[in-house]
Parts: sequence; C-alpha cells; structure tokens
Amino acid sequence: MIHRPDYSQLDTRREVFFLASGGRDSTAMVLEAHSLGLRGTMLFNDTGLDRGGEPVLRRLADLTGYPLVVLKYDGDTPAGEILRKSFLRIPEVLAKMKSTGRYWKNYFYCCKALKHGPTERYLRTLDKESAVLVLGIKGSDGSVTRRLRLAELRDRQTFLRRHRNGRLYYYPLRDCSDADVAAVLDEYGLAGISSSGCSLCPVFCLFAGMVKKEPSTWLRSVNYARRLGIRFEFADQTELMHFCPGDDG
Repeated sequence: MIHRPDYSQLDTRREVFFLASGGRDSTAMVLEAHSLGLRGTMLFNDTGLDRGGEPVLRRLADLTGYPLVVLKYDGDTPAGEILRKSFLRIPEVLAKMKSTGRYWKNYFYCCKALKHGPTERYLRTLDKESAVLVLGIKGSDGSVTRRLRLAELRDRQTFLRRHRNGRLYYYPLRDCSDADVAAVLDEYGLAGISSSGCSLCPVFCLFAGMVKKEPSTWLRSVNYARRLGIRFEFADQTELMHFCPGDDG
C-alpha cells in the first residue's frame, strides 16, 4: 500500500507556500498537491551550491502553474568565505562530537547564512494568520529529531504544527517512506530525480556513512577540506574502500 502525500487536513482558504528544494521528497509533495487541484507558491533557496534542484523546480512550475520564488543570499561577506570558515571548524566540531556524543545542526554557519537566512527574511513578509508552509519532511527520514517530531504529529493524528514563531506548518509526507515517494515520482516519469542539497558541505566530512548517501558530494567536500589542510583518518580509509577498485587476484 502506498502512503501518498496527505493533504486531507490542509485548509485551502489559506495562502499555501511549498518549501521546495527540487529533490525527490519536495517534488513528490508538489506533484501530489497539483494532482489534487491545490494552489500554492513554491519557495526555493539558491545557495549557489545547489546540486540541480532549480531546473527541476522550473519544470514543476511549467507543469503545475505554481509561481516559483527563488531566494538568494545577498550579504556583505562573500559566500565562498562563509563556506571556507565553516569548513575550518571541522576539527572543532569533531572534538565537540567526541566529547558530547551529539551533533548540532548550528555548528556550521554556512547553512544558516546561505540557506536559512534568506528564507527567514522572506517568511517574515508573510501573514502568519493566513499563510501555511508545506514541508517535505518524511516520517522515515534519517534524522532522529525529524522522526520524533513526525511521530508526535502521528500520535496526535494531525499533519499540522504551529511553531513557536507563530507560523503554521503542514507535513504531508508524515507517513511516507522513500518507496512511497519513488512511486509518486514514477507516476509522472520523474523517478530519476536525484536528492537535493549543496554540492559542497562540511557535514559530509563528519560522518563516514555519508559517502553512501551522496558519493560525489562526499568526495568533493573531503577534497576541499584537505585543500584547507584539514585531515581526518576515516576519510582516507573510506575513500580507499569506495573509490579504488579491488584486486581479486
């Protein structure tokens, strides 16, 4: 049985904004909304390091007729310098993770400055009482925090959450898995869409398992860190295992 993105509790009298990345989850989210006749606006944050999400969103805009608003960083500090300083924090972050046993998403400033900052400034222009923000977070996502958040919504039998900032968010993928998303994309001939995100990211240098998630981004990020003089043992070992052909004799 396929769990489709569920919009049964969405108040269509509200102004709907899809926080879309052009990745698999948000694409399925937008496609299902369109198939149900819902109207809305897609918001996309362009960090300058996007792995190809904007072309997908342009296609979605043509298909659905949804307006696409592209948000970009426009601060005084060059984006490249923000990224460099974030990567230079890797040794400090690794030490903190070792001492606390946890990773916090605010360890690196690049995501906050290049992604969340522009989006937040736009969201401040919206009327909290009339707007609803639709997010493509799945109940099966890897983040423990995300899984717990959506499990809480499931227990309360709702897809809605009013955040402490007063904004109303809707989670149509609350009950969806990767297989469910793949099934929706396949219906539209879009099964080949890749995951979204930045093509260069310091988080990929923290966890050896990230090489399986996006090998090209992992390798690009590790090589960039090395050029900055940052080295970490697991990266050397993982690269040999995943990128060098074995000798079977």
